[in-house]
Formats: sequence, structure tokens, C-alpha cells
Amino acid sequence: MKTLNRITYGIIDDDTAFVSLLIQELKKNPRFEKKFLSFDSKDGIVKFKIYKPKVVLIDLHMPVKDGIELSKLILEIAPETLIIGISGYLNDENIWEFIQAGCCCPLDKSDGIEEIVEAIPSVVIDGYYYTLNVQRVVNKNTAKGANNSTSIKKKALSDKEWKFLDLYFGGKKYAEIASELGKSPRTIEKFKNRIIKKIGFQTEEELHNYYLKKKKF
Repeated sequence: MKTLNRITYGIIDDDTAFVSLLIQELKKNPRFEKKFLSFDSKDGIVKFKIYKPKVVLIDLHMPVKDGIELSKLILEIAPETLIIGISGYLNDENIWEFIQAGCCCPLDKSDGIEEIVEAIPSVVIDGYYYTLNVQRVVNKNTAKGANNSTSIKKKALSDKEWKFLDLYFGGKKYAEIASELGKSPRTIEKFKNRIIKKIGFQTEEELHNYYLKKKKF
């Protein structure tokens, strides 16, 4: 199982009030190390080339270059970078554009600061983090046969997701699971639902049957 050391990150976002709240929350976790903060895309690219953090959080709507263009440019410079696209105005179209640009986690700011903070270690471990809404958009576009340069495929469950299933179907309560996984109890229900959607199921019963079948091998 992959263990997390320090996670370096940068932020490119002109929403100063939101960024201030986000940084306050990130400071609470000693694993997160801020490498740079930029309020415009031009300065963001300059600082990214200098610091090259593991994760970059990018706002969608900015002057000069928007978050989609910026994501593409950053990945041209350093393809291993994990990009979290954030916006207060996400819709199906720009969610899909973010994903096609190489973003591994589009999030609406209305999802909350806690959700964004939760996403950072998840993208480092799993390579992506999809809310139910984002997964819906992915399913819709892949079902239509939409062209996707990032080749989105159904992913195997991560070690963390299997541990969740062991705990959940072993009878543990949400608070106990949250403590084991280092998550907030409020995010556990969402985490379970993401697993259900990720492997293409609709119900918890289907997930349970899948779990029992896999555990036989």
C-alpha cells in the first residue's frame, strides 16, 4: 500500500477570499507543503517552472489563460503533475473539458473546502478523485463514445478503497472507519458511493456481492 510523505502543492486562483480559506485549512495538515501561490496564470506558470509541486490547484476562470489552457500547458512542462481543477461555475461541459485537458479532479467550490482538501491525498494515491457528479459526466461522455485523449478507463479499486470495504462490510461504524482511513466521518458516505459508481454498480447490495466474490480469491 502506498504511504504518503509530504505533498507539495501550488495554487493558481484569482479568488483571494477563497484561497485564503483554503490555505488556512491546508495548514492544519503537516503533510501539505505549499510551494507557491499565484493570482494570475502568467505568474503561475513562472512559479510552476521553478517549484514544480506534485499537485496544482487551478481555477477555471482567470484572465489571460483559463484553467483548461493552463492545465494543458503545465502537463506539457511536467506530465507527472496532478491537477485539481476548481471553479464556482462547473457544468457538464467544462468538467469534461477539464478531464480531457488532463485534470484528475474537477471540483466545484460549492463542494466545500473540506472536499478539496480530501481530494489532494486521494489524487496522489489513486491518480484521480471524482465526485458523484463528475463520475456521472464521465459515464455520460464515455457512453456516447466521446473522444478522450486521456483514455479514461474503469479503474481497479485502490488499497484504501479495499480497506474501506473490509471495515464497512466488517460491521464498523462510520466514525471508526473515518478514524482508520484518516478521513472526516462526513465524507465516508460519499466515499462509499464513489466506489459503487466507480465499478459500475447502482446499489450497495451489488457492491456487497462483488466484495464477497472477490474475497473468495
